[in-house]
Amino acid sequence: METENGWPQHLRAHFAVSIDVPDSICVTKMLGRRLCVECEGHFNVNNVDEKGFRMPPTLPDPPCSCDRSNNWRRRDDDTEEIILKRIDHFHDETNPVIAWYESVGRLMRFLPYDGVGDMPLLESLVTNYLRNEGLRTP
Repeated sequence: METENGWPQHLRAHFAVSIDVPDSICVTKMLGRRLCVECEGHFNVNNVDEKGFRMPPTLPDPPCSCDRSNNWRRRDDDTEEIILKRIDHFHDETNPVIAWYESVGRLMRFLPYDGVGDMPLLESLVTNYLRNEGLRTP
């Protein structure tokens, strides 16, 4: 069955989630991304503890034996200038979508003050929302 705009009913987005993190925090975390060329691990060396957000570095656990000074690389495009352009582009693309979902009362805003540690909470909020709306949950 299709909706009025031609999308199949089972693909229709019933609501949207906006994960709201200040741009300055996104820049800090993006500048801290690292890839180990030896073990192919992905890490983040930057700590955030500001504006109520607590996002510690994500380092190997247990600590990897790779030589960080020689094997940990930063993406060539992880410069502040390029990151700020990517964030501006992100806002240009997502602001109209966020505004529309907000205008129809179908936007959930989420502030992950504890970063990835808050993802179980977000999953619970989304699952409860879907159940309350009578929609299928995973």
